[in-house]
Amino acid sequence: MDLRSRLSRIRKIPLPGPASAPEAGPFEKLGWIPSGPASSSPLILSRTQTLELSMPIPQTLPQALEALSPGGAEGRPESLRFFDLETTGLSIGAGTIAFLAAVGVPEGTGGPEGYAGIRITQYLLLDYPGEGDFLETLAGEFGGASPPPTLVSYNGKSFDAQILRNRCLMHGIAFPALDHLDLLHSARRLWKGVLPNCSQATVETAILSLSREGDLSGAFAPESWFDFLRSGDSRRLLQICDHNSRDIVGLASLFACLCRIAADPLGAGERYSADMEQLAVCWQRALGRRLQGEEEFRRARALLERGAALGYPRCCRKLAIEAEWRQGNIAAALALVDRALARNNPSRGLPEWLRLDLEARRQRLLGKAGARRTEGTP
Repeated sequence: MDLRSRLSRIRKIPLPGPASAPEAGPFEKLGWIPSGPASSSPLILSRTQTLELSMPIPQTLPQALEALSPGGAEGRPESLRFFDLETTGLSIGAGTIAFLAAVGVPEGTGGPEGYAGIRITQYLLLDYPGEGDFLETLAGEFGGASPPPTLVSYNGKSFDAQILRNRCLMHGIAFPALDHLDLLHSARRLWKGVLPNCSQATVETAILSLSREGDLSGAFAPESWFDFLRSGDSRRLLQICDHNSRDIVGLASLFACLCRIAADPLGAGERYSADMEQLAVCWQRALGRRLQGEEEFRRARALLERGAALGYPRCCRKLAIEAEWRQGNIAAALALVDRALARNNPSRGLPEWLRLDLEARRQRLLGKAGARRTEGTP
């Protein structure tokens, strides 16, 4: 369901009337138990389950993950907290609250096979009066670890984290300052030009081959919670809880996929249908920021050559610069520029700055080639 349809559905949801605290009974059979401070019971429930990932998270996170997720996590996966909220709306304004949160921690032996599971703890708010304790419980979940954890989310940096901070501010609760890795940006770098959109569900099904069959879309989360408040009917709310935990599994699986691409950008990049031009550009930028060593430069070169072979303009331009100024190979540089310009057709097009750059570069190279022929220089 696209954003316009989701907004339309949310606008049609009537505001809930006064209601007493709903019964928690239907949840207890599925492993939900009272949680949070004693004063909040029975308004907060929690459950913990361990689910299998579609691919394991490696024992040690690759340094080259920086190329795909700048400022991302380093070291071991135990410090990661995969995080997702379900809320009563799409605005980060004062009227939107979070009623369901999931926090996932990689689980496994930590051996060569990595972390093949994810331990997911979910917290469910049963009614408005428990919100303060709900937020306090989440703040304790994130703030109690040493060293401080790194949050991993999908579009959570601009939405989920802002919701939590706003609501904590309103309740006078200190929300811990944490590093935050948002995989939406990584997905856009790799698949924006490949997929129709970069929603988490699209990336999961198209790239990771994860099935969402039988899943109730998160677009139904607000009305499912409001229906529960009004009638006590928990059936759809329980489906949203399952959707929430599947989001965490998908998020952790996507992170594992990014680790594979970081470890083997050429092989895994093609295996997972990454935009090779964007991947090459990401690697070049990361070298300038942080990545060092002969191996990383070899990978960057291989990515550029693969992208140039496919005719990607920015890859061709990078190699043309090297051929002209470092190698003095005017013919090779001119061939690369011509290959880049050949991609400038109505179905694709080039950014104006790149087209002008390539055309000016071609004229200069033609001039140099002509001068060499006049001088008899090879």
